[in-house]
This record gives sequence, C-alpha cells and structure tokens, in this order.
Amino acid sequence: MKKFAILLLVLVFAIPSFAQKITEDKAKESVKSILSKITTDYGKVDHDKGYYELEYKLVYNGKVVSEAEKKVKQAPNVKSGQLLLDFEKELKSKLTSASVESAKLDKDDNKWEVKLNVPGIDIGEINVDASTGEIVAD
Repeated sequence: MKKFAILLLVLVFAIPSFAQKITEDKAKESVKSILSKITTDYGKVDHDKGYYELEYKLVYNGKVVSEAEKKVKQAPNVKSGQLLLDFEKELKSKLTSASVESAKLDKDDNKWEVKLNVPGIDIGEINVDASTGEIVAD
C-alpha cells in the first residue's frame, strides 16, 4: 500500500496534465480584473508604405504583458510624436472597457492565451498561468 501511495504522488507531481488548472472563465476574469491597472510604455512609431505604425508595450506589475498597435494613414503636417500621444490616450480610454474575445489553453506552456477586443486597436494576447491564475510576462 505504501508503494502505491508513493507511486501516486510521483505521478501527480511529475505529470503536468494531472495538475489542477484554472478554468477558461477564471482566466478571462483574471485579465478583465487588471485592465484598469495596465500602463503603457516603450511607445514607438514606424513608417510603412504611407502609414504610421504606432506601438506601445502594455505593462502590469512592472512586466510587459502584451502590446498594442495601430496603423494611421500618413498626412502632411502631422507630427508622429503627437500621433503617439493621441494613441496612448485612446488606448488608455478604450482598454478599461475592452471585451474578452477568446481564451485558448496552451498545454505545452501551461498558460491561457487571452485575446482582447478593442475597436480600432490590435492588442496582443495576455497570458495567464493555468495553475495559479496570475498574469505572466509576455
């Protein structure tokens, strides 16, 4: 009986698929709960075929958790720095009301990949540890 108990413990701790996982709904809730706490950093502007590509890193608890991008058609007398500031304001106002589009479990990395829907802005996935429910760095 003692050997059986030891074998069972080894299997439980050695094979990740036996570990308790949070649900898809819990992963989505984890992401929704931090949206108002996300800050922006590392803003940049690239030029590409008549467009400005605006990008910000999304930061939570001091770690980059995703990125946000937007394309804007180039126009005369428009300063790219001002476009970046305007994008940051837009991003901050829309991010708190973002909806969760989907969540997919990545079993290999033991994380939920949660996709947000923010009209007019492309947001990368935010990753949630599938065991703890904590937001993890991108």
